[in-house]
Amino acid sequence: MSDDVNSPKHYNVSDLEVITVIEDWGLGFHMGNVLKYVARAESKNKKQDLKKARWYMQRMLDQGAPFPKRESQFYGLLKTWKAELSTREVMQAWGYLDPQSLALVSLIGDVASGNQTESGKIALMISILDHMIGVET
Repeated sequence: MSDDVNSPKHYNVSDLEVITVIEDWGLGFHMGNVLKYVARAESKNKKQDLKKARWYMQRMLDQGAPFPKRESQFYGLLKTWKAELSTREVMQAWGYLDPQSLALVSLIGDVASGNQTESGKIALMISILDHMIGVET
C-alpha cells in the first residue's frame, strides 16, 4: 500500500527518495524544487514538471539567489555539513531518468558539492531544460 502523503509514488521510483537527496546535498528552496521536478517528471507530468523546474531555476537567477552551499550558517551551528550521497550514487539510483535529466542531476550535485563552479552552470541547466521542454532558443 502506498502512502500518497508521506511517500508518493512519483518521488519513490527508486530506493532513494528525492527529499533525502535534497536534504543531503543541502539544496535550498529553489534548487530543491528544480531537483524535485526533474526527478519526478518521468513518473508524473513530464512537460509540466520540466516547465516548473525551469521556472524555479529562472526565479533563482532573477532574484540573484546564490546556489546553495552545503556549509550553511544554519547547519554550521548544528554540525559540519558533509553530504553522504555522491552525485554518482544518486545517478545510479535514479537510472530510470532520461540522459538529459541525469545530466541536470549531475550538474546540480557537482555545483552543490563544490566540484564545479556555479558560473555558467545555471545557464547550462536552463538550456538543457529548454531543450527538454521544446523551447526554441
